[in-house]
Amino acid sequence: HSQDNAGVALGQVSEYLKMAVQQCSPSNLTELERICREEWEKLPKYKCAKLVASYPRRLKAVISLRARLGPLSQSLRPSLSPVSQSLRARLGPLSQSLRDRLCLLSQSLRPRLGPVSQSLRDRLGPVIRQSLRARLGLVSQSLRDRLGPVSQSLKPRLGPVRQSLRARLGLVSQSLRDRLGPVSQSLKPRLGPVRQSLRARLGLVSQSLRARLGPVSQSLKPRLGPVRQSLRARLGLVSQSLRARLGPVSQ
Repeated sequence: HSQDNAGVALGQVSEYLKMAVQQCSPSNLTELERICREEWEKLPKYKCAKLVASYPRRLKAVISLRARLGPLSQSLRPSLSPVSQSLRARLGPLSQSLRDRLCLLSQSLRPRLGPVSQSLRDRLGPVIRQSLRARLGLVSQSLRDRLGPVSQSLKPRLGPVRQSLRARLGLVSQSLRDRLGPVSQSLKPRLGPVRQSLRARLGLVSQSLRARLGPVSQSLKPRLGPVRQSLRARLGLVSQSLRARLGPVSQ
């Protein structure tokens, strides 16, 4: 929405610049660029702020005008449809020619008017954003004030509903327990032999692993003995040096 509002403001400021340029009547593109820059520098800031502040009034006027002209436009559409068709057929080639000329003109003006449009966005952007933030804050506060009593009035009504739902869920869980209890009791005798079979198989596997790994562990013990002794000696020296260093600090 902020980009749309910025586009409206830019259009109004560009109209102001067009009127100023027409009064000066430049003869070439160089004079046009110079006049645009001079008029842009002369543009007061209060005019931009006034354009932003007048948005609500203009929007309300457009909405009210649409509401009034809606029935009239519906009644005039059947009678104006043949006229519009004939005008489109006659003005089609002319509009295409105008589009081509305007396209060439816009392509020549874009490089020169680019800095001016960017400067307009930089000036109007913060003003429009601040205005929109302030209005959105007022709208949110108004919604909170209106919805606060509604939520307060709904709390007492929703309390019994919650209690009813909890009671129903309790009954459903109890019903499930009653139905699944016999099933679990009937499965216990069947699963007992399966558990015993699994335990016996795991016992055999562990015994075979012990028988295979026993000689390996016996052969590794003599080799790991000196390594353990060396590590213990080194750790003892390290602990003694730390005690000697940290003793005065602890005292």
